[in-house]
Amino acid sequence: MMILGASIGKCVHVAGIMKFLSLSHDLGYQTHFLGPAVPVDKLLDEIKKFNPEIVALSYRLSPEAAEGVFKELSAGISKNSLQKRFLLGCTPPVAEVAKSFGFFEWIVTEATPVDEIIAF
Repeated sequence: MMILGASIGKCVHVAGIMKFLSLSHDLGYQTHFLGPAVPVDKLLDEIKKFNPEIVALSYRLSPEAAEGVFKELSAGISKNSLQKRFLLGCTPPVAEVAKSFGFFEWIVTEATPVDEIIAF
Protein backbone atom coordinates (compact mmCIF):
# COMPACT_ATOMS: atom_id res chain seq x y z
CA MET A 1 0.00 0.00 0.00
CA MET A 2 1.32 3.42 -0.91
CA ILE A 3 1.10 6.64 1.09
CA LEU A 4 1.75 9.92 -0.69
CA GLY A 5 2.69 12.75 1.67
CA ALA A 6 3.08 16.53 1.36
CA SER A 7 2.90 19.81 3.19
CA ILE A 8 0.38 21.76 1.12
CA GLY A 9 -0.30 25.33 0.14
CA LYS A 10 2.36 27.67 1.47
CA CYS A 11 3.10 25.48 4.50
CA VAL A 12 6.77 24.56 4.83
CA HIS A 13 6.48 22.62 8.10
CA VAL A 14 7.60 19.04 7.45
CA ALA A 15 8.59 17.50 10.80
CA GLY A 16 5.19 15.94 11.49
CA ILE A 17 4.57 14.55 8.01
CA MET A 18 8.12 13.20 7.84
CA LYS A 19 7.64 11.43 11.18
CA PHE A 20 4.32 9.97 9.98
CA LEU A 21 5.87 8.75 6.72
CA SER A 22 8.84 7.28 8.59
CA LEU A 23 6.53 5.40 10.97
CA SER A 24 4.48 4.21 7.99
CA HIS A 25 7.59 3.03 6.16
CA ASP A 26 8.75 1.16 9.28
CA LEU A 27 5.35 -0.59 9.31
CA GLY A 28 5.80 -1.79 5.74
CA TYR A 29 4.06 0.92 3.70
CA GLN A 30 5.59 2.32 0.54
CA THR A 31 5.88 6.09 1.02
CA HIS A 32 6.65 9.06 -1.21
CA PHE A 33 7.12 12.63 0.04
CA LEU A 34 6.41 15.48 -2.37
CA GLY A 35 8.01 18.15 -0.19
CA PRO A 36 6.99 21.38 1.52
CA ALA A 37 4.69 24.07 0.15
CA VAL A 38 3.18 21.84 -2.55
CA PRO A 39 0.52 23.72 -4.54
CA VAL A 40 -2.86 21.98 -4.68
CA ASP A 41 -2.76 21.58 -8.47
CA LYS A 42 0.64 19.85 -8.25
CA LEU A 43 -0.66 17.61 -5.46
CA LEU A 44 -3.63 16.59 -7.62
CA ASP A 45 -1.32 15.81 -10.55
CA GLU A 46 0.91 13.69 -8.31
CA ILE A 47 -2.07 11.80 -6.89
CA LYS A 48 -3.08 10.89 -10.43
CA LYS A 49 0.52 9.94 -11.29
CA PHE A 50 1.27 7.78 -8.22
CA ASN A 51 -2.28 6.51 -7.53
CA PRO A 52 -1.71 6.09 -3.76
CA GLU A 53 -4.26 4.48 -1.48
CA ILE A 54 -3.62 7.14 1.18
CA VAL A 55 -2.80 10.85 0.82
CA ALA A 56 -1.27 12.23 4.03
CA LEU A 57 -1.14 16.01 4.23
CA SER A 58 0.29 18.56 6.62
CA TYR A 59 -0.89 22.13 7.15
CA ARG A 60 0.20 24.25 10.11
CA LEU A 61 -0.58 27.81 9.04
CA SER A 62 -3.64 29.88 9.97
CA PRO A 63 -7.18 28.48 9.92
CA GLU A 64 -8.22 31.32 7.61
CA ALA A 65 -5.57 30.39 5.04
CA ALA A 66 -6.37 26.68 5.49
CA GLU A 67 -9.96 27.28 4.47
CA GLY A 68 -8.90 28.48 1.02
CA VAL A 69 -6.46 25.60 0.54
CA PHE A 70 -9.04 23.00 1.62
CA LYS A 71 -11.70 24.58 -0.60
CA GLU A 72 -9.36 24.32 -3.60
CA LEU A 73 -8.44 20.75 -2.67
CA SER A 74 -12.08 19.74 -2.22
CA ALA A 75 -12.95 21.11 -5.67
CA GLY A 76 -10.00 19.26 -7.20
CA ILE A 77 -10.96 15.99 -5.52
CA SER A 78 -14.50 16.30 -6.90
CA LYS A 79 -13.44 17.42 -10.37
CA ASN A 80 -10.95 14.54 -10.70
CA SER A 81 -13.18 11.95 -8.96
CA LEU A 82 -10.35 11.02 -6.60
CA GLN A 83 -11.42 8.19 -4.32
CA LYS A 84 -8.54 8.26 -1.83
CA ARG A 85 -8.18 8.15 1.92
CA PHE A 86 -7.13 11.68 2.91
CA LEU A 87 -5.37 12.23 6.24
CA LEU A 88 -4.34 15.55 7.76
CA GLY A 89 -1.84 16.58 10.41
CA CYS A 90 -2.41 20.13 11.63
CA THR A 91 -2.94 22.46 14.57
CA PRO A 92 -6.18 22.22 16.61
CA PRO A 93 -7.64 25.42 15.07
CA VAL A 94 -6.95 24.13 11.53
CA ALA A 95 -8.50 20.78 12.51
CA GLU A 96 -11.80 22.55 13.23
CA VAL A 97 -11.78 24.09 9.73
CA ALA A 98 -10.78 20.79 8.10
CA LYS A 99 -13.65 18.88 9.73
CA SER A 100 -16.17 21.12 7.99
CA PHE A 101 -15.00 19.94 4.55
CA GLY A 102 -15.79 16.29 5.23
CA PHE A 103 -13.19 14.65 2.97
CA PHE A 104 -10.50 13.99 5.58
CA GLU A 105 -10.88 10.48 6.96
CA TRP A 106 -8.60 11.21 9.88
CA ILE A 107 -7.24 14.45 11.36
CA VAL A 108 -4.43 14.50 13.90
CA THR A 109 -2.80 17.28 15.90
CA GLU A 110 0.26 17.43 18.09
CA ALA A 111 -1.99 16.14 20.90
CA THR A 112 -2.59 12.82 19.12
CA PRO A 113 -0.59 10.07 20.87
CA VAL A 114 1.97 8.21 18.73
CA ASP A 115 0.37 4.90 19.77
CA GLU A 116 -2.91 6.06 18.22
CA ILE A 117 -1.14 7.02 15.01
CA ILE A 118 0.59 3.64 14.80
CA ALA A 119 -2.71 1.87 15.51
CA PHE A 120 -4.35 3.70 12.63
